[in-house]
Order: sequence, then C-alpha cells, then structure tokens
Amino acid sequence: MLLIVISIFILILTLILGVGILINEKKKVKTRIDKFVDISNTTNQKKNNKKNEKSYITNFLKDINNKKRKSNKIGKTEKLLINSDVGLSIEEFNAIRIIIILILTIIFYFIFKNIKVIIIVPVFWIIPVLFLNNLKKRRVTLFEKQLGDAISILANSLKAGYSYMQAVNSVAKDMPDPVGKEFKILLKEMSLGVNASEALDNLTSRVDSKDLSLMITAIKIQRETGGNLAEILSNISETIRERIKIQGEIKTLTAQGRMSGMVIGLMPVALILVLLLINKEYISVLFNTGIGKILLISAVISELIGAFFIKKIVDIDV
Repeated sequence: MLLIVISIFILILTLILGVGILINEKKKVKTRIDKFVDISNTTNQKKNNKKNEKSYITNFLKDINNKKRKSNKIGKTEKLLINSDVGLSIEEFNAIRIIIILILTIIFYFIFKNIKVIIIVPVFWIIPVLFLNNLKKRRVTLFEKQLGDAISILANSLKAGYSYMQAVNSVAKDMPDPVGKEFKILLKEMSLGVNASEALDNLTSRVDSKDLSLMITAIKIQRETGGNLAEILSNISETIRERIKIQGEIKTLTAQGRMSGMVIGLMPVALILVLLLINKEYISVLFNTGIGKILLISAVISELIGAFFIKKIVDIDV
C-alpha cells in the first residue's frame, strides 16, 4: 500500500514539474522582453510626446485607467510574487503549493489513519500566500528605510550638474538592494527606450510603497510644470526621514500594548496545551460535549475580535 501511494505521488510530482517546465520555457523569452520593454505602450507614449497637448491631470487619469487594466490582467497572487521579489512565476508558485498539499495529505493519512483528517489539508494552500505577504512587508520596510538616502543621492547628483539618467545611475550603483536593484531595472528600461513616466509607473507596480509613490508623483509634476527637481527631492527626502523617525517613536510607545495583546492572545492556547499534558480527561470535556464546543467557538471568536481591536489601537498611520 505504501509503495503504491509513493509511486502515485512521484508520478503526480513528475507531471506537475513537466507541465511547469513547458509553460516556463514558452513564456521565458516573452517575460524577459516584457520585463524591460512594452513595445505598444512605448509607441503610444512617443505619439503622446509629439502632441504635447494633454495636461498632467489628463495623463494622470490615463495612468489610473492603465493601472486598472493591468490589475485586471494580473492576479493578486502574481502581483504579490512581483512585490515580494521571490523570483518565481505564478505557475511555479502554484506547483509548489500543490506539492506541499500532496505531501501533507500523505503524511496526515499515515499519522492519523483517518481519511477525514485530509479535509483540513487545503487550508495549507493559503499559508504560502501569507509567507509572501510577510516577505513583501519586510521588503517594503527595508526599501522605505533606504529610500531617503536614495533620494538624497538623486538630489545631490542633480545639483552637481548630472542629467536625470546619470543621477538614477548613481543611485543604482551606490545603493544596496532592494533600492539599488529596482533603480537598475528603472535605468535599463529607460535605456531600452521606455518612456520615463512609464518606467516610473513600472517601479511603483513592483514596489508597493507610499513614500515611493510620493517621490514619483513629485517627479511627474515637475516634468509637466517645471521647477527645481533637486530642491523638491531634498524636501521629500527630509519628509520621509521625519516620517520614519515618527514611526519608530510610535513603535516604542505602543510596544507595551502590542506585547499585552500577544500575551493575552496566546495565554488561552498555552493553557489548553498545558491541561492536555497534565490532565487530558479534565480538558476533553470542551472537545467532546456540545456545550464545550460552543464555548470553544465563542472563545475563538472573542480572541479574533480582541486581536482586531488591539491591532487597530496600536497601528497608527503616519
């Protein structure tokens, strides 16, 4: 029986990997080209530049429509993969999720010897997405910490007489990842002929950051209306630094509340585990009786409501 299950698992795994490789090979060339150049959009941008009749508001509304169209084409999971920069395609990511579920199904079946336990396995389909969300948050946090210095380099390079492309190149060379990597991609896109405004939009889609959106909006407005870009960027850099400083102070002041919420949330779970080890018959009343199950469900709902309100209290948007 065990050999049959293992053979079926290996067969399914081989099929998934084979299909994934075929899809990946077909899309490899197109993905590499589309990553840096969007021919149709570039052509449209050149036509729009020749006209020079549209105001910034019109272009801004057009950008919003383009983003809506792109968001309809790209799924949430695929966008999350781009934002977290894990280097996986959506096909590869889904193949990994399927493999995890298959492995867990086999493990759960042989541990519990009950087919009903397999019902909870599909829950693990969501766990990789939660992991990606965590990676995305860490990357955006690190990006925003580095962004103030990156904008300062950009502003100082412009003050020194560099062109916009040379200033972007300075940031790409001098800053570490993830800022350095993203500005290298920005520089490559502009070098290959992508319009500067569109290249900045692509940067925004790759990094979901409010501070970056503020910088890009300022650059776009300056390109439409004119003005001293170096001075504008210096002011934005100072604003971002002050914002990060205030966020640090808020985290310090709310540390006690966050710790209290964590302790209160984990205490019932820890108590149940301790009682299961010490006196299983005493705590099993909660799992084996109707009233006990109702109390457990009520406790879980209360825990979730409490965690939600504590999170709302300690999360202060700056």
